[in-house]
Amino acid sequence: MGGDDSDSEEGAGAAFTPSYKVSADLNTNVAKYAIAILLSSNITTYKGDAMTDALMVVVKKLRFDLPPGLENIPTDWAKVVGAGKYAPTQRRSKVKKVVRASLKPNEDGVYAPSVEHQNIYDLAQVVIKDTQCERNVYMKHPGNNFWDKLDDRLSQIRNAAKGDKKKIVRAFRQALTDDQNKHGAKTYVLDENVVDTFQQEVDDLLAIGFADAVTSAQAQGSNA
Repeated sequence: MGGDDSDSEEGAGAAFTPSYKVSADLNTNVAKYAIAILLSSNITTYKGDAMTDALMVVVKKLRFDLPPGLENIPTDWAKVVGAGKYAPTQRRSKVKKVVRASLKPNEDGVYAPSVEHQNIYDLAQVVIKDTQCERNVYMKHPGNNFWDKLDDRLSQIRNAAKGDKKKIVRAFRQALTDDQNKHGAKTYVLDENVVDTFQQEVDDLLAIGFADAVTSAQAQGSNA
């Protein structure tokens, strides 16, 4: 009897699987890719589920240290999605603070003259890459609705372009040019023909991921 109980306990122990926890490495990678997604011309909104979905596209493609098939376990995958919601929130907060600081406000919150603003190149070193239309939007809407207004601006750009990727990129380049002309001294030269390899990787992953999602949805619709 005692031997049987021991065997039973060993079997139960062998079957036990520890609860999944998001690793520090995964959190680091999610945060790293969150800023690149925020700065991608392939996203449709900077906030909400669409932003999280875009980040999950990258996570599923690159895997990082995810156990195989984790996305098929709802309770465990929810933890990864939670990390995917948290990282963009933190990044958005950082970008907003950096953009505000670039305008060099005084103690009363009054911005410095435009010529004294941090130029876009130096600002980009802090944010990682071109912030494009963000600064002009911030000056008009510096409150809690900054990212909502930025979403509105992004929507306007995409609607005007009618899905044409070249027109969308052209609009962002124009926003960058406007920022260069308006803020700080232009003591730098930007080569628009040089593409940041990391940003390009993210843009490509999103393009592939969104295309796969559309194909999958169409397939499900035809089978319904």
